[in-house]
Amino acid sequence: MSFKCADNYDSIRNKLKALSSLKEQVDWSNEDERSRLLYNLYPVISDWSDDQLPELRDIFRPREIEHLLADSVDFISGFQHHHRGQRFLKFALATGYKDTPEMDAENGNEPLARRTTAIHRAARYHSPMNHTAIGELFKAYDRYDVNYVDEWGYTHFHAACEYGFADVVEKFLDAGQDPDCRLATATPKSIVDPPLHLALTWGYKDVMALLLGRGADANSLNRDGLTALQMICQGYRHLHLLKIFRVDPNKYQPLPVGPLDRIGRAPYHVALSYHKTESMMQLLLKHGADVDRADADGLTSLHMICKRGQDVARDLMNMVIQSIDDLGLSVRLDVRDKSGNTPLHLALEHTNNEAAELLLRRGADPNVANAEGSTCLHVVCKNLRSDYNAAEMLREARRDNEDRPLRIDARDNLGRTPLQWAVANLKLGVVKSLLHFGADAAKDFVFPDASYFGEQFDPKDDEDRGDIVLGLAARALAVVECLEKSGSYELNRSGVLAIATFFVKHRLFEKTAEVKRRCYDDDQKFAEKAKKKMVNPSLTLYDLIQLRAENAAKLLTYEDYLKFGRSNKFWKLPEGPRETCARHLCEKLARGFFRSWVLKPLMELTRNELPILCCEIIVDRLGNEDLCNVLLATSNVDGELIR
Repeated sequence: MSFKCADNYDSIRNKLKALSSLKEQVDWSNEDERSRLLYNLYPVISDWSDDQLPELRDIFRPREIEHLLADSVDFISGFQHHHRGQRFLKFALATGYKDTPEMDAENGNEPLARRTTAIHRAARYHSPMNHTAIGELFKAYDRYDVNYVDEWGYTHFHAACEYGFADVVEKFLDAGQDPDCRLATATPKSIVDPPLHLALTWGYKDVMALLLGRGADANSLNRDGLTALQMICQGYRHLHLLKIFRVDPNKYQPLPVGPLDRIGRAPYHVALSYHKTESMMQLLLKHGADVDRADADGLTSLHMICKRGQDVARDLMNMVIQSIDDLGLSVRLDVRDKSGNTPLHLALEHTNNEAAELLLRRGADPNVANAEGSTCLHVVCKNLRSDYNAAEMLREARRDNEDRPLRIDARDNLGRTPLQWAVANLKLGVVKSLLHFGADAAKDFVFPDASYFGEQFDPKDDEDRGDIVLGLAARALAVVECLEKSGSYELNRSGVLAIATFFVKHRLFEKTAEVKRRCYDDDQKFAEKAKKKMVNPSLTLYDLIQLRAENAAKLLTYEDYLKFGRSNKFWKLPEGPRETCARHLCEKLARGFFRSWVLKPLMELTRNELPILCCEIIVDRLGNEDLCNVLLATSNVDGELIR
């Protein structure tokens, strides 16, 4: 038996006897017994002086040492007894233990690489203690000409890359290791990412540089079908991207910016999908990214930019256009995705007006129709978030283009014009703009029917929102008034049916008596506040509530109601009475409209058996809800009013 120090011979001999005794009590195939041994070894080895250490192989067989090292790693990973695992690992390394590979006698006495070691076990769990343990274990497993691989294709080289041991990686590479570790990962069960991807995932730039410098395949794919660059663009640190592109092109393999992932996205698409920065986009463009390249859905980089948030879309669009100019490149502005949408369609759909304006300045065509036949003006009129500014912007872009003017009255595949969609979506400002542009509200205009008038508004959204309720009622009637004031349109009973259906669907009415009781008699606080809230310079909310509908109509327009409902004056009212008040105002503002249309339908319902005077008395006693029901009752099964 050899010793590094012969002092305290009796004490050492007793420790060795204790080790041998503990060893003999273990069934090495039983994991619980091995764990108990490791637990019991702690007091024996914990105070063993470094200058009196034994030769570990004189006490344990190689396979037994391997078991103890692996179990020590499990202790370290389990945290509860990690100090006992750390102590044995430290003890084993202090004895100078070095792993010796088994040899394959049938294959020229080559080392057997197929083996699961303690390093494989430690690499399964990422923690600071496991990271330290792996670094220590590489001192024992220091044969860099042998790359041990487990059944899943994970090797010591993978572990060195994943945990950032650049010195170990370099020693493997110097010993002839393939930087892509292709042979190891070619096993049927392999679920291992390439070494380059592992280093990137955990942020080890020096390891990445080593691998690329030794010829690692920048086109290699991980389990998700991503190249390293696609991973960077998906969400890994921008500095890694800079590191890869700053390498010496004469020394390192250049990283390609073109390969697609499994769902047809190039790195540029991935970066745009994962909210990367302008500087990253510039870098990709500089190194050859193709802005016109489409993904599996036909989306180019411009499409993707236009789907982003407003500020991001504006900044990215500015950057792309500037970079294209600086690099002397061109870009297809009107390219369509699989739905036929151009970037301009998507910019307007996502209310990215500044990005849309940049596209228009570059010459994007607002008249291009998508697969639904919708031009950009249709998109503005169908988008509830768009305002008249978007329509004005489209008009302004084609003001001086006499050869290709803006198609104000273009029809989509449903035969609907932008004006019809603007009316259907209660877009008062857009309706005014379209009429100002010269949209046809005369012979070819048909008021939206009940199937799509106000269809985009969900009744659930306005159940407890007085501002929404009042806004819907005021906008619906203001749009009609705007059409009629244009001088070229007169509402018919079919349009009235659509409006009545909309009011019923959203319950935009309430009985005046109930409102007066709830808002005034039972709530003095509300009454006091209402006396101080000015609906216009000469009328308080309190006075408005007291007015009859016909008198209120002489003092207020539909737009006055709309403006008040949007104001802070309205929002500062007590919540409960505020919602009730909103429905009362809906009742008041719409009263004259429905009353003017209901007399003839009521007479038709009574088969003209009642005199007009009696019918007028009945109408005066009915609330708006009843008036709407009368209108709807006179429609036939096809949903059209009897004329």
